[in-house]
Amino acid sequence: MNSKMFFQSCRRALSAAIVLLIAAALTGCGDSGPKRYAVDGTVTYEGELLPEGEIIFFPSEEGGTPDAGPIKDGKFSFRSLPGEKKVQITAARQHPTKTIPGPTPDVRMPAMEQYIPERYNTATELTANVDPLGELTYTFELEAN
Repeated sequence: MNSKMFFQSCRRALSAAIVLLIAAALTGCGDSGPKRYAVDGTVTYEGELLPEGEIIFFPSEEGGTPDAGPIKDGKFSFRSLPGEKKVQITAARQHPTKTIPGPTPDVRMPAMEQYIPERYNTATELTANVDPLGELTYTFELEAN
């Protein structure tokens, strides 16, 4: 093979590689599946910003996929599928007196307790509508009683 044929062969290979790279870039690695929308908001408990916790948006209809995010300093932000949602909020803290066994028999560790009332999580009364054409910022004001 002479040098002219070699360079033509290299140019064809390089051109093919560039075409493949452009095709890969155009198809991308984008999100597959249904579109999720950015939701955010605030959670208070007893009038104070909830220090830490989790918020979950469950579809009101059975069989859907829940979306969730952390709560930090009363704020949350995550992506959610559109539709009517049942909202669950959970938060745990150290129990003031209970302990649990630690890594060795002579060590006790503080027990954690779920302190948000059931009506805001396992038996939730909270709802949200994720409407792409509406407001996607939510405020949840939780009370102990």
